[in-house]
Amino acid sequence: MGQPKSLTKSLREKVKETLHPLLAEAGFQRAKGNHLHEFRRYYLGKEQFLYSHWEKYHLPRFVLNFGDVNPTSYVGQVATYRHASLQRFRSVTTRGWFRADQCLWRRCLGLTKPNDIVIEEVAQQLKSCWPEVLEWLERDVAGRHVSVERTVLHFKPGFGPDGHVATDKI
Repeated sequence: MGQPKSLTKSLREKVKETLHPLLAEAGFQRAKGNHLHEFRRYYLGKEQFLYSHWEKYHLPRFVLNFGDVNPTSYVGQVATYRHASLQRFRSVTTRGWFRADQCLWRRCLGLTKPNDIVIEEVAQQLKSCWPEVLEWLERDVAGRHVSVERTVLHFKPGFGPDGHVATDKI
């Protein structure tokens, strides 16, 4: 008998199972040679991207980051792009991220739910918020779960921030 799956690994698998069909239906394709689970599509002359960002200490929490860059805005190898994130609710901490770990007061009072139920609830939250991602990307309308970030620099595909040609072209 093998090791039991961690909560984070189970959540990752469920998110993949839920999100990949939605991405394919919207025309996103997985970026080649990328370990960040990044997806891209071209829509109305803009390159749009989406990737999941997981909590760095392996807690079962994640946020979806997405945005777009206009190919005509490049100056040399750099352009500015619009960026937003999808969260359970807007927050500057990971507290607002999609999460399967249960809060401290629930654990202290013994009011925790079974992990499989929590993971399914997170998947349903993600699925119900998905139209807000498309609404922002296609019409620039931010829903209540979309947190719009500032415009930042973007490097042309195939070029890294150090100016060297990257090997993982899209």
